[in-house]
Amino acid sequence: MLRLKFLLFLCFLTAAGYGQTLEEFMQRALEENYQLHITRLEADIAGNNNTIGNAGFLPTIDITGQYQYSWSTTRQNFFNGDEREGDNARNTGLNGAIAVNQTLFDGFRMFASKDQLSLLEEMGRVNARFFIDQTLADIATLYFQLIKEREILNYLRQSIRVSAYRERLEERRELIGAGTGLDYYQAAVAYQNDSSAIVSQKSIIRSLEIELNRIVNRNLDTPVMPSSDSLDITPHGFSREEFMLLLKERNNTLRLAQLDELIAETEVRIQRAELSPVLSAFGGYTYNRSTSEIGFVESNRSYGPNIGVAVRFNLFNGGNNRREVRNAEIQQTIATESREQTDLSLDAELYDAYARYEFVLEQIMIARENVETANRAQFIAEAQLREGAINGIDFRVNQVTLINAETNLAQLKFTLKALEVNLYRLTSQVMDNYL
Repeated sequence: MLRLKFLLFLCFLTAAGYGQTLEEFMQRALEENYQLHITRLEADIAGNNNTIGNAGFLPTIDITGQYQYSWSTTRQNFFNGDEREGDNARNTGLNGAIAVNQTLFDGFRMFASKDQLSLLEEMGRVNARFFIDQTLADIATLYFQLIKEREILNYLRQSIRVSAYRERLEERRELIGAGTGLDYYQAAVAYQNDSSAIVSQKSIIRSLEIELNRIVNRNLDTPVMPSSDSLDITPHGFSREEFMLLLKERNNTLRLAQLDELIAETEVRIQRAELSPVLSAFGGYTYNRSTSEIGFVESNRSYGPNIGVAVRFNLFNGGNNRREVRNAEIQQTIATESREQTDLSLDAELYDAYARYEFVLEQIMIARENVETANRAQFIAEAQLREGAINGIDFRVNQVTLINAETNLAQLKFTLKALEVNLYRLTSQVMDNYL
């Protein structure tokens, strides 16, 4: 009784499509994928760099100190004829200082630097989102392709059962003298061809499993069992105009290009600041003490604060500053044109993907009808083969036609899902729709 219940439970799980869902693979990739970890760490570095101190707003404070002890043999001759000598005379020196330097004006370089650091931090975050969307899109495409290849494998297994039936039928006919050896060998070749196709299909599936396991950082030998054995082709429900609006608002590639343009603008400001004078204020406190066993002064000590302002202005350095300004302005122009090119390319990619999506939907409707027609033809061909009304060649033609129709439908469904994934990737909706 318990064994019966267990078998019924297994049947229920199988019927319910028990297996690994796309959401499970995506969630694991977010937690375990090495490239996503690296990208997040790089974004953290950009965030750590975005400080007012790194931009130059804060003062610098330095402390120095030194103690010196020396021995020297000295002989001094004075103008009045006196002499003074000392062997291994000791000399000591002690000094220390604390210095503070604050930039008051540098041509607004520090403000441009802070803006650039903020843009670089945002670029790090956007770049992380870009890799997340791309990785999840790759996982979704692989997952859907795996379902498609497994669906084709099921069609091939159905076909080989038909080929096995035909081979047994021709063998029995030959034994009773109702058939020929040629018919039997043709049936055997068809069976072997179907067997080879199944082996090849299993190889394709294994390669996809390995790649999917690699992306989500699982053991490469782990088998993958999708939770569904057929692709859902429910239309996405968005108009092209809605996709275009989302593209402008959310596309990470476009945002990266926009940030490149803004960073190039801040670089121009930074280089122009080099043409301005730099005004800084400084202050500090010093302490000096020295002793000598021979000389005019036995000991000396001085200490006290100091303050002041300093101005630095480069009059000429070979024209390098102006050259750097011109190069930064050219780079800004390049960034602007690159952003415009990226904008146009993304528009074209979305238009093409959306148009192809609509065409593939129509092709699927035709392909479904074609599969139904091929199934009816196959049913009739099997009956005629049993009755001897058609030969093995004509039967094989019908069988191959059915396989081609089923494979074409599976391929079209996958193409539609791949286009759907690409549309969601372009509009940064992969996570919203699959996770």
